[in-house]
Amino acid sequence: MDTQFVRDRITQLRLKKGVFEYQMSYDLGHSRSYVYNISSGKSLPPMAEFLQICNYFDITPSQFFDESEENPALPQTAIEELRKLNDDDLMLIKRLEKVYPDEAAFFREYGVTTLLAAPFSKRINQGFIAVDDPTRYTDDPVFLFIASYAVVVELNEIKQQQSLLAATKASKYNPEDIQINFFGGMEIIRSKGTLTGEDIKADQRYLLLAYLILNRKKNFSVDTLAEIICPYDELDSPYKVVNNIVYRLRRTLSVIGLNKLVIGKNGTFQINPNFNIHTDFDRFEDACIQLKTEENPDMRHSLYHSAVDMYKGQLLPRCEHELWLMQLSMYYQSLYLQITKGYVRLKMECKDYILAQKTAIDACDAAGCKYKFEVLKSGFVVVFYRTIEAEDDSLGGITQVTTQATTQDKILEFCAEARSKAEIAEHCGYRSIKHFTDKFLKPMLASGQLLMTIPDKPTSPEQRYVAAGRNAGEKQ
Repeated sequence: MDTQFVRDRITQLRLKKGVFEYQMSYDLGHSRSYVYNISSGKSLPPMAEFLQICNYFDITPSQFFDESEENPALPQTAIEELRKLNDDDLMLIKRLEKVYPDEAAFFREYGVTTLLAAPFSKRINQGFIAVDDPTRYTDDPVFLFIASYAVVVELNEIKQQQSLLAATKASKYNPEDIQINFFGGMEIIRSKGTLTGEDIKADQRYLLLAYLILNRKKNFSVDTLAEIICPYDELDSPYKVVNNIVYRLRRTLSVIGLNKLVIGKNGTFQINPNFNIHTDFDRFEDACIQLKTEENPDMRHSLYHSAVDMYKGQLLPRCEHELWLMQLSMYYQSLYLQITKGYVRLKMECKDYILAQKTAIDACDAAGCKYKFEVLKSGFVVVFYRTIEAEDDSLGGITQVTTQATTQDKILEFCAEARSKAEIAEHCGYRSIKHFTDKFLKPMLASGQLLMTIPDKPTSPEQRYVAAGRNAGEKQ
């Protein structure tokens, strides 16, 4: 269902009727802005109100969706395609067996043997309406459009409820309290709302905020921050670059009233100490430390459960190739695996084998391990793999790994002598230095395959790169 069509159709019919938005709102018994909110995309009317709107324009729901003058693309196309369907096409349940096995199992459970599907889409909400006995709607499929409209409205209602729940969750914090989660991605929660890493689209802003929060008791010079957020770029004016990034970051944070979270003074920046910041990684580490001395069985069980539940995944996976984060990320991952080992052992002792197995599986997923579980009569066995296995039906994975390995070998051979970033990228046939840096230089520096000739000044114009084992400490 195209919700924009609904809004445009209401506007079209209103103009034909010759009434203003506020007048129509009052005629329907609502506030002055009711119709404006619908037309602007802020809301959609529930089904009862939709039928009232149809009555207001003296039309049926079928006439609403099948307007002849403007000929809306989505309904018209769908109607024409539905009229072309034969009996085989209508037997969609047979195709679901292979394409959508879970959906097919659901329909079998409820005795559905034939169905007609009408797609709908609204942002991230998309799917189809399945109708039993589709032959009733092949000539007049308007019901399907009405049904899909109702689903979209319901999904929007669910989304609003989720937003309300998130706001309720955030409201438990005092105005100066901030809950920050870094495991599995960034999430900032306070009384005025929630901000996620997806809301901070620019990588530089994301890196700056992450670095400052992880080191929130310190302040940093512009030069230091420039090396963190632009480690491989040669900056003419680090002060200007960092100030611009801070300015844009503050604008992003202002959505939840945190425009003063990052403060600056005398050419340095830091996290505002007036805010009370609580983090998941601090609470996780505290639980791990407490477990070392806690002897009460109930408390140990609670601490284990809390610690395992807090670790949602790698620390800031979006920054996984950043040198300053790698060691810290590995530290928390190691703690998590240790805690998980103890928790699984505890559950095995309690003969809670199902939860023990689930915990082990979740730990493998969180750690990025390649594994396979084998369930036995007496328990289960976990098999770990050291290498990445190619998919049985494709050689794409092998090709990708081989290509990358070939490029890395090419870089190492070329860097037997110290080379600039531009020289290496050109030698490997890459036009985009940034893309080449992210894909090859950063991982190779992180793994120790490449070394900087001037490691103390990553952004130096004289910076060169040399293969490990060569004399990287000397400027070439």
